Amino acid sequence: MRKFLIYFPLLISFSLLSLTQDRSEITVVCPGSCDEEGAIRSFHMYDKKATKFVNMMLTTRDKKRGKNVVFHFKKEQIEGIEENCTVSIFEGVHHLKPDFKHVFYPFHSSEDRQARLANLDKRTVPGIVVHIKVGKIDEIDTKEKEDLALAYLESIFKIKVK
Repeated sequence: MRKFLIYFPLLISFSLLSLTQDRSEITVVCPGSCDEEGAIRSFHMYDKKATKFVNMMLTTRDKKRGKNVVFHFKKEQIEGIEENCTVSIFEGVHHLKPDFKHVFYPFHSSEDRQARLANLDKRTVPGIVVHIKVGKIDEIDTKEKEDLALAYLESIFKIKVK
């Protein structure tokens, strides 16, 4: 529960993103501006790309922790970052509010997932938020680390599954 309270503010991140944008892209979101020094980045994926990413991580990784709607993959190696990383995936829905602010609502359980997915509207799409922790303290908080993390996330889609 404590970890959820720490990550929850990062998940409910606002930005001026439109859900009509290309949903095949990975979107980088920062509370405030990504231009600010030390701004912690999260990575948003939508619809089919999100589903494919979760499936690829679950089928190609042995070590995972979490239940139903939140997954943590420890000791991930990201090329260019020396320390091991923890990749956390939060499933939920992305919603575009009338004032064009984008909000992510994470699922709290399998039942919550079913209820929200059954009630999607034109402003809401299923998706995920990926949070990457470097070592025990560091976050993806620079443009350089962001680029390395994006390359890692894109590489997951290129893994050949037997």
